[in-house]
Amino acid sequence: MSDALPDLKQKLKLLFGTLSKEKLIEWGERYLQAGWVSDSLDFFVEAEHGEGFKQVRELAVKEGDAFILRRCLKEMDVNADEGEWKALGENALKLGKLQFAREGFRLAGERKMLDRVDAMINPPKEEEETDLPMQAQGEA
Repeated sequence: MSDALPDLKQKLKLLFGTLSKEKLIEWGERYLQAGWVSDSLDFFVEAEHGEGFKQVRELAVKEGDAFILRRCLKEMDVNADEGEWKALGENALKLGKLQFAREGFRLAGERKMLDRVDAMINPPKEEEETDLPMQAQGEA
């Protein structure tokens, strides 16, 4: 096998063709190693590869990727483990992924952290000091 990953058309042929479970897993691993996490999950779903789901799930938490974690949980038909969304939120915050951090803290029920991230996303506007017109200051 060459190191190049197939284009979308070739990927779809592989994914929905007649590949064995082992080959689907192999392709999933290749995509995962290349950093194409969502694509790797496609192959793991098709192969019904539990270990692949576990790898992607752990990576999603580590990288603070709420989109991938949500998709992985949906494909596995399971709920997040205790503390999983909070850990994702903390990791996303460290990595500057504020929207994913917000989603993680929201789903973890971490109101204080949610408020903190909201303030980072939409900082309160500082009151602008303006000179009032002379008439407004009581001078006629």
